[in-house]
Amino acid sequence: MGTIKNSSNFTVYHATGTIFLDSIKKNGLKNYNLDRQYKLIEALKKLYDCIPDEQKERPDFDAKVRRSNPTIRLLIKQDNPLYMNGPLFATTSLKKAKEFALSRKKGSELLTTVFHLYNFCNNNGWFGKNEIGEKFKSQFNELINLLDIKSNPIILCFETNLSSIVSEEGTNSEEYFAWLQELDEDDLENIGESLRITQPSVIPSSALQYYEYIEDTWRGPFSLCESQGESDTK
Repeated sequence: MGTIKNSSNFTVYHATGTIFLDSIKKNGLKNYNLDRQYKLIEALKKLYDCIPDEQKERPDFDAKVRRSNPTIRLLIKQDNPLYMNGPLFATTSLKKAKEFALSRKKGSELLTTVFHLYNFCNNNGWFGKNEIGEKFKSQFNELINLLDIKSNPIILCFETNLSSIVSEEGTNSEEYFAWLQELDEDDLENIGESLRITQPSVIPSSALQYYEYIEDTWRGPFSLCESQGESDTK
């Protein structure tokens, strides 16, 4: 089994959801700033501010909102490269991608966090038919409609190469690439290195395959150009 150094391409995996599948089929996979269209960060901040401080400090808060307090704050601040909205991230491990996809009920880390906080606020009566809640629903009507769409976890897989990536943090040091070049396919799967895809600007749907989580089972890979019944692997 050869290393990346001796092979032109290697496979990476991007976790998302069927909520975005039609768009990816039509437009390909690319950097997409959801915040620009749906104002996710502003919505997340408003939701987080609705939650009483004493609730945020409760030991069971993370479990109830399915996200940790530090993660929510990092998503709001957008000053940590690992939590930035916009870059196209992928991992070298199918197993790790499956874990990511299952944890993102709405296909995106940021959108899923908004979804959980929105439900948490509603369920606790902090965000019901009061002035704050009505203003939020009016301001973020398009976002709320998006949250109502059912989504299954999916994993997109495609080929890339060393000239098309940087590290998860956005760096491209010689030391990093020297280390990466010595890895083989088993290493890539076992380590589960997270990367940023920098080029091409759009990965066409013809270059993508995907796995979908249906009825508690991962199925695929499927081509984006074929139906699920035509997949070779179940």
